[in-house]
Amino acid sequence: GAAVANKFAADGTVVGVAGHLFSGASFAAAPIYEEVGIPMLSPSATNPDLTKQGFRVFNRIPFTDALQGAAAADYMFNELGLTKVAFMHDGEDYGKGLAEIAAAEFEALGGEVVELIGVTSKEADYSPVLTTIAALAPEAIYFGGYTQDAGVITNNMKTTGLENAVFFGCDGTFGADYLSRTGDNAEGSYHATPRTPPQTPEKTAFDEAYLAAYGVGPGELSPFSWNSYDTTTALMTKVTEVAVLGDDGALYIPRAALVDGVRNLTDWTGISGTYSCPPVGDCNIEGPQFWVVENGEFVAVN
Repeated sequence: GAAVANKFAADGTVVGVAGHLFSGASFAAAPIYEEVGIPMLSPSATNPDLTKQGFRVFNRIPFTDALQGAAAADYMFNELGLTKVAFMHDGEDYGKGLAEIAAAEFEALGGEVVELIGVTSKEADYSPVLTTIAALAPEAIYFGGYTQDAGVITNNMKTTGLENAVFFGCDGTFGADYLSRTGDNAEGSYHATPRTPPQTPEKTAFDEAYLAAYGVGPGELSPFSWNSYDTTTALMTKVTEVAVLGDDGALYIPRAALVDGVRNLTDWTGISGTYSCPPVGDCNIEGPQFWVVENGEFVAVN
């Protein structure tokens, strides 16, 4: 994140960033963009603390992990009737923060948090820690992290005494990659995404173009396909509003005006939703949509 931000900050032709994608990268990059006045509009960085740092340049259109964690805890406790859950995470800004929020919310609802533990990301086997957790008899494993680790955990659950426990993931565990890593072991697992956009002519046109370009539909590899398009489009809209054509024929982008323009994005409608960013850059107040894997496919449940 910092390396990319330094590269962009040194390039006078870069005026805005549709990103960064991940919370850790965004934490590293934001101070660099802050110093040079390059606005960010992230499609997918969800750590709540990102908009508590006082950055003028950082904005985002996904729900925050505060919303996702609370919604997940509520769904597990009130919809699935789970009362004993172990919470795991990959130790990174996104996964750790999300798991901690979900655990606190679950406990506040009256549920029992039998474990809250971080693991080393990208390990090939999590059997030892899962065997220890199995002795605590949780009804579910909640995991904050990404598909690679989620796939290993899901597969290991079937051989460590957790075959009857539910795997409950997050927006980081949703996607075709998770299904390909887990096969039949994914059945009955839960995951989160932004709410699927309504089918409009604009979404239909985008979906067709995306499929033609990449060979898979939007939302299959990542739930943030539409968000990414919208952050790019919103930035372009604001560049157009503040740009000044100089007497020399060059196009000038006043950086302070663009930073203010993005932060004051109000009732802006894209494919994925309608967004307003003041006062701190949290442009979305909707919670997540949850999915369960049935017959090898993601099925929406709320």
